[in-house]
Amino acid sequence: MLNTIYEDTSDITFENTSDYEWDDTFGIIPHYALGPTWPLAVSLYPEYDLWIGKRQRRTDTRAKFGNLRTYKWYEQDKIEFSVNWLCASYASLINSWWDTNTKLQFYITSNNGPTEAHSLMLMNENEPLVAHNKPYIEYYRGEIKLEGY
Repeated sequence: MLNTIYEDTSDITFENTSDYEWDDTFGIIPHYALGPTWPLAVSLYPEYDLWIGKRQRRTDTRAKFGNLRTYKWYEQDKIEFSVNWLCASYASLINSWWDTNTKLQFYITSNNGPTEAHSLMLMNENEPLVAHNKPYIEYYRGEIKLEGY
């Protein structure tokens, strides 16, 4: 019989899995795209704060004699980055995806096409791209927060 001494159901951990070491030696430069499908994807050029990781919900339970049991309830992708100098049409499209809760794909590609795809949704509290790059009003900047579904 398992006697629970400690139980924490609000334990959410984040793990950074961004181990992409790209260099231009062999012409391998990453390209990022976001959209509902590959042909409809918008090309993005994230700043250096690109963070790719996992969000995990788990419960740790300790038995009377010290045995630790970990129950992993779910694990989903989480990606955060900021963008600058995004044209008004792309910003409007991304903001419309946020308004309609569209299920998106985040593509990481090399020169040959998509090499990695993550199924995500925009999870910003407010519209992601609303600030202008002054003095220009046709370019937007903001932070994009994506989480798996």
